[in-house]
Amino acid sequence: MEPICEPIRYVQESWLDNTVTNAEIHIEGYNIVRLDNSRNGGGVCVFIREDIAFSPRQDLHDDRLEALWIDILIPNTKTITIGTVYRPPKEASFLINFEEILNKLNQLNELYIVGDINKCLLHKKSSLCKNYMNILQMSNLKQLLCEPTRITENSKTLLDHVIVNSEDRVSQSGVIPIGLSDHFITYFTRKFERKTISDSGENLIKIRSTKNYNKEDFCKKLNDANWSELYLCREVNGTWAKRYFYFFFK
Repeated sequence: MEPICEPIRYVQESWLDNTVTNAEIHIEGYNIVRLDNSRNGGGVCVFIREDIAFSPRQDLHDDRLEALWIDILIPNTKTITIGTVYRPPKEASFLINFEEILNKLNQLNELYIVGDINKCLLHKKSSLCKNYMNILQMSNLKQLLCEPTRITENSKTLLDHVIVNSEDRVSQSGVIPIGLSDHFITYFTRKFERKTISDSGENLIKIRSTKNYNKEDFCKKLNDANWSELYLCREVNGTWAKRYFYFFFK
């Protein structure tokens, strides 16, 4: 079996509820943490590679905010806090609740928040957008994406955000204009140090190199892939075995 390289996969608006079991959405090699919503739509979940230690942040749970928080625990590295957030399109109290959670976060940790915020950042003149950006700025956070994450016949919008407090720790981030929903795939990659393991005099390096990464070529390969095979799969492991997804996926 190939080694699994993607440490974390996040899903916003999962549409999961108590009628769907973890076994039905299990991806081999990953643990799942999920927060379902009882209404039609919504919900968030995170898939974490099995060899990565993590701790759910129950202290950050708030019934008023559709968000899931976990701490990633890596030896010799300060705690990394990951949040995945979904804001329903007409949720008026989101900014108040979101700011309260940000104030509770330990700013000494590395922080990465991914979310379907349903607020377009291509048009920053609205009061909601200005208030949102002000909250991020006051919390020393930066939103990394600048491309549309949803395109229709009549509009282009940047609704899905990647928010960080340590931009220098991110080697790349972006939007892949292909997906199974009406939103595109978003991703980011955190920098990490090369580590070697001596085995019988040989050095083994386990790393995903992005030195020769070319966004246009990568997107072309995704567009040229035979996606019809994916729809023929009846369970998650069969889909994952196709190996169409790289990095993080939405």
